[in-house]
Amino acid sequence: MSQKLLRTAIAAGLALALGGCSLFSSESPRAPVKLTEIQQTASVNTVWSTKLGSSEHSFLTPALAGNGLYAAGSNEVFRIDPSNGAKVWTASLKEKVVAGVGSDGYFVAVGTDQGNVVALSAEGKELWRRKMPSEVDMPPLVGHDLVIVHTSDTRVTAFNARTGEQAWYYQGQVPILSVRAPRQMIFFADGILVGQANGKLIGISLTGKVAFEASISMPSGITEVERLNDVVGAPLVTSGVLCAASYQGRVTCMSAQNGSVRWTEKVDAVTGPTADLKTVYVVDEKSTIHAYSLATGGELWKNDTMKYRQNSAPVAVGSYVASGDYDGYVHLLDPITGREMGRGRLSGAIYTTPIAYGDGAIFQTVDGELAFIRSTSR
Repeated sequence: MSQKLLRTAIAAGLALALGGCSLFSSESPRAPVKLTEIQQTASVNTVWSTKLGSSEHSFLTPALAGNGLYAAGSNEVFRIDPSNGAKVWTASLKEKVVAGVGSDGYFVAVGTDQGNVVALSAEGKELWRRKMPSEVDMPPLVGHDLVIVHTSDTRVTAFNARTGEQAWYYQGQVPILSVRAPRQMIFFADGILVGQANGKLIGISLTGKVAFEASISMPSGITEVERLNDVVGAPLVTSGVLCAASYQGRVTCMSAQNGSVRWTEKVDAVTGPTADLKTVYVVDEKSTIHAYSLATGGELWKNDTMKYRQNSAPVAVGSYVASGDYDGYVHLLDPITGREMGRGRLSGAIYTTPIAYGDGAIFQTVDGELAFIRSTSR
């Protein structure tokens, strides 16, 4: 099976990768809609593109740190010059990379299909590796001389970035079921933020103590599937506001200073929130893209013309917002109306959130294409 519907697949011990079967047939109500012709008033321009190894059945995403771009594909890790896409160095591992990349410009870390976390120097030399108790299911978070690793048993483990010595760990409640979707931890204040499978967002100090807990949504329904409400994507911190979104739940924004809720809206999210100066964007389970006012939470628009195309979270690209889909298309939307203004295509599905860079964004596909794109008006 392919991973065309991997974003919303449910994991019960092992993740179920949907697609390439009857659920994805042309007769299925969940089949991706065919794209219709649009009057293109904007163009997707690929500034540079480079080939990495494939990342099928995993959610690999690059990391920008300092003047370096770090990425992975198959069993290799790369440092890339973001200005032109040239490969500065390549590090070959004995195992396939399935989680990453995390970097602060000094250290680089990934998770492998053998359950190891591997740390490299900024020059690509392997420093250490450690066996984890279960699958590494998020890109490692690197910074403050720590490599912080999240595993599928909800354990968060911090290692000394230089030596690999364990500094601390936090064990959350292991869910019966969870949603397989791109997720990430972020640094915030004097700690980290990580979403949980119970609809909660927690803050952990750099010494491993829980310092903050917020409910993004509460489970509802009778069956375990109906009660799924994992926090998905990465938390968002922007303009003094902290936001997060959950599957079959809500997008919630609160004060980054004291945690008081600014606004919350019901949405069946499969991506974390992204934002520009005025708007918060979330993609739901049907691939509808929702735009909310950052200040009030009022819905400004929604685009449902790309149903079930497994769209990535949007990112600002010039005067537009861009979202990738399962077939490699990059869609440029008007941030005011949500109307599609242009599209281009890369090789392979785009599931992870593109990385903003300069006046464009960097996209990684599951076929291993890494590309920097800009938009232009026609």
